[in-house]
Amino acid sequence: CNNDWKLSLDLIQTDPNGKKGVTYEEVTETFEKYYQGEGDTPGLCDLETLIPSKETLEELRRRCGKNRMAVVTGRP
Repeated sequence: CNNDWKLSLDLIQTDPNGKKGVTYEEVTETFEKYYQGEGDTPGLCDLETLIPSKETLEELRRRCGKNRMAVVTGRP
């Protein structure tokens, strides 16, 4: 399962320097504040860019054949 909130909580809880007693709700609220943005501050989702170039994706599609390639992300 790809759950950014659960992964973040697990990383915090297993980090010896992580905040003790942090809740899933706190992680969710903080994560969403940074990812979605808050007020006039854009979120990280607005700042993301495609990592591979369009040309790279086109070449992969050419090599894989039409309708034989898929790109999977965790983003909506």
